[in-house]
Amino acid sequence: MTGLSDLNVGTLGTRLVNTAAGIAGEAWTNIKSVVAHELRVLAGRIRDIAEAALSGEVSKTGARTLLRVARNNLAATIAMTSVLLLAAAQKLINAVLGEVKNFVNGAIGFKLL
Repeated sequence: MTGLSDLNVGTLGTRLVNTAAGIAGEAWTNIKSVVAHELRVLAGRIRDIAEAALSGEVSKTGARTLLRVARNNLAATIAMTSVLLLAAAQKLINAVLGEVKNFVNGAIGFKLL
């Protein structure tokens, strides 16, 4: 199995996480628990795909297809994480605006907001 010994999942996972953290910047704090896990899963999937291709279990074309599926799974996870963050932000905004409304209307004695 040519080169498979060089495909260390832990090293690849760490590299993927470090790259993502660098690109995501401040947003990384909010997404790192889910995305870091999925990146490590991706590293394992890549090794599994490589093993299957090298053993003849799947063709090289099949391996590329499996990699596209794994990539799409990662994209879906990141998108879902973004949706969850957006929902949390919207909930926070609604709560803050509700407090503003209550405070202002209570202070002035009529419904302004």
